[in-house]
Amino acid sequence: MDWGNFPKQDFYKGLIRLKKENKALFNGEHGGNIKFINVKNDNVLVFLREKEDNRVLVFANLSDKEVNLEVPLDGYAGKYKDFYSNETVKLMKNQTVKLSAWGYVIYVK
Repeated sequence: MDWGNFPKQDFYKGLIRLKKENKALFNGEHGGNIKFINVKNDNVLVFLREKEDNRVLVFANLSDKEVNLEVPLDGYAGKYKDFYSNETVKLMKNQTVKLSAWGYVIYVK
């Protein structure tokens, strides 16, 4: 694939790399099922895919307003890596998440 010089090329390269490397995102029966996590905001999507010891947890704000909400992570709390910054974060059982307008975060394990 010719990546050329496109504004979002690093973003897409990173997502493709994550899909190829994390078993939770493998296709079909080889990957993990999707689990949607209920939050008290219709404009926020939180989901998880998990396969063996691999986990991908995504928080996405689908609105033009900043949001700050508590997300119940029962059974999914623990240490993760922020996919883009590569920083280790510890997510709590009842995690408070702040997302900018149209913002998102991807955590991997």
